[in-house]
Amino acid sequence: MKHLGKVLLQKLAALLAVLYMMTALSGCLLGPAALLGSALFGGDESDEESTDLTTAGESGFSVTAAPDIPEKDGETETESGTDPEEPSEETESTSSSGSTAPSSESASPSAENTSPSAENAEMKVDSKSGELVISRPSREQETPMGEKGLWTFFVYLCGTDLESAGNGEGGMGTTDLSEMLESSRSSRVRFVVETGGTAYWYRNTATARVNERWLIEDGKKTLLANVGKRCMGAPGTLADFLSFGIENYASEKMGLVFWNHGGGSITGVCFDELYDYDSLTLAEISTALGNISRLMTDRFEIIGFDACLMGTLETANILANYARHMVASEESEPGSGWDYSTLGEFLTAHPEADGAAVGKEICDRFYEACVEMNDADIATLSVVDLAKIDPLLVSFNRFSQEIYEAGTDSALLTELVRGFRSAENFGGNNRIDGYTNMVDLAGMVRSASSHAPSSEEVLRALKDAVVYQISGADHESAGGLSLYYPLEIGGSSELSTFSAISVSPYYLSFVDRQAHGSVSDGDYRVRATLTDPEGRQLMPVEENAYHSLFRVKHPRLWWPAGYGDQPLYTATARLMFRNHVVDNWRRRIGLRALTVRQDKDDWGECFCLNVNGVDVFAMGADYIPEDSLLARVTPERTRRLLEDAKA
Repeated sequence: MKHLGKVLLQKLAALLAVLYMMTALSGCLLGPAALLGSALFGGDESDEESTDLTTAGESGFSVTAAPDIPEKDGETETESGTDPEEPSEETESTSSSGSTAPSSESASPSAENTSPSAENAEMKVDSKSGELVISRPSREQETPMGEKGLWTFFVYLCGTDLESAGNGEGGMGTTDLSEMLESSRSSRVRFVVETGGTAYWYRNTATARVNERWLIEDGKKTLLANVGKRCMGAPGTLADFLSFGIENYASEKMGLVFWNHGGGSITGVCFDELYDYDSLTLAEISTALGNISRLMTDRFEIIGFDACLMGTLETANILANYARHMVASEESEPGSGWDYSTLGEFLTAHPEADGAAVGKEICDRFYEACVEMNDADIATLSVVDLAKIDPLLVSFNRFSQEIYEAGTDSALLTELVRGFRSAENFGGNNRIDGYTNMVDLAGMVRSASSHAPSSEEVLRALKDAVVYQISGADHESAGGLSLYYPLEIGGSSELSTFSAISVSPYYLSFVDRQAHGSVSDGDYRVRATLTDPEGRQLMPVEENAYHSLFRVKHPRLWWPAGYGDQPLYTATARLMFRNHVVDNWRRRIGLRALTVRQDKDDWGECFCLNVNGVDVFAMGADYIPEDSLLARVTPERTRRLLEDAKA
């Protein structure tokens, strides 16, 4: 299954689950989650889950924020000591700046580029009308680059754990290469593939831990080159592969397929497990394609994502410079993804097929495979006519201006936020799966229709751009493209990443206002409470508009099962906008001091968990995920599993 949300969260979730299980075996489920957001109780900006409860001597307990952890670089050194390929200065210079938000003094965005783009591509807002003006690079004449009647698909196949995983979960890259072999028996299609990004290949399909280039044609797979170990999350690796492919294997119709995990507009696609899961962001994809476009006399007929969550408005905006059609999924892709085996037969029967027709064939065969695997309910896949994206962007910017201005009224702001949060979203968006923050564009627009006159115009433009889609029972109302909306911000860099790819300065400003309360001083404030297990409300020892500090004297301590009771305190907060409640937050917590004792002993050094000054015996336990499809796992199901383990 090509589900990521955020690939690292899967790896982290497994580790956390083991630790959580270990705690569950020795104590109450609710107690270990005794964490309060620093937005409520002070400290530096950080995620709600990155705070820590610490002892404060005889005076009791106070809630403090843990320091931010610096984010890693996307690329690491190889095992041989060489660095992965990095983009050249020329490559890096092609990315343009992100959009500029309206200041608190003016609702008019500045006329800056709103997204990374190829040379001369610009998105500006007219300072007088507020209308979005889009200028994309174009050629005087588009000329096919190769053999007439032949399709060439360039497949950027980053294997990762989709290939290397054991227990029957891997081998998906090998399966799809076999499907390409079958399809290539037709004289109408061939595949040029770069493999890499994985520690293991089933059936020795390719060489592990290096990148290789393959030609799949006439039912044969031929090794073209071993280019060494290179990070598939680096734009230079992508650009070099495409430069090689287009120079040697261009044809009348060309497609580009990104194969791997996908994480949506923020984290991107192709997470290389050999380089700490470094991925290609949308900005990096634009950088690579912007350079390659200079070598081409035509556009790609299709750019597709055989990956989760990449069917987004931000992705379509990037690709509109370089391709005629996009094929991508709003939701996580179930099963093994696309079925490549039928493409040759389809193109033999329909030699005149364009990108829209081929995209429809990909969607239909994908859905058939999902039905066979009983995964059809969550399936989504769309074909987008990229020539029709600009009218959608213009109408969406108008819509965004309307919701931005409506949001100055606190009551309307509350209604808008609730509507957006109730729209369909994709990739889990919960504490188990993590937050992709990808929300259905159509659902968001419908929810705001009473406050945004341009809503119907956006929906018409969306329907015009999405020329074909399949949607399972879980997403029958999905519109075919999603959009970033911060249901839960995943880190300090997330909004910075979004600002570089946002398609509308007004929408960026609306999002920023929700995330940071970035209107005039005094408009927002937080009111927090802490109530003890007996229902008595405690008073903060320090409090201002954004900070509340509680110090609990003689706390009722939480104890693991068998060592004492598990009394729980209740923390609440209300976000106020000009004396109106915008949002509420509530959490039950247990207060305890947890340390690890590593004293010297007769055998060397002990390792013992100490809770509230008492050594506690605890055993670890293996955690086997409840389901191979994480989207089907619910908090209730996990809670029941842990309660059974505790019993």
